[in-house]
Amino acid sequence: MMLRSTLMLAAIVVASCAAPRPEGPPRPRPALLTDGDLAAVRAAIREVEGNPVEFGRPDGTDAPFLVLLPAPAGPKEGRNLGTPTVYDIVIGPDGCYLDRRSDDVTIDLKAVRCQPFGDDEPPRGGRR
Repeated sequence: MMLRSTLMLAAIVVASCAAPRPEGPPRPRPALLTDGDLAAVRAAIREVEGNPVEFGRPDGTDAPFLVLLPAPAGPKEGRNLGTPTVYDIVIGPDGCYLDRRSDDVTIDLKAVRCQPFGDDEPPRGGRR
């Protein structure tokens, strides 16, 4: 009786280890923007930042992040002490979005197409 219970338990353990795990939704991962969508990205960032948007290098088309340059110094400023703002470009289950590295601000890129970084998958758009 004890041997039979032990064998049944061993069979259950082996069966549970061999069963495929459910995949679940895809994890967010780095992405690249397409060249034609930079104007839409600029408009989305302007809504959040409230300032004119000027991209530095990289601009998100060749690296999975983009750099937003600080506003230029005003006429009464000797030099600009602003620092660039870096946004990570991410693709999730529902599309592309930007994550600002300095805090928890996320910008949805509803109409922007992006390509998973390092993959040959076709571009996707939409929301995350």
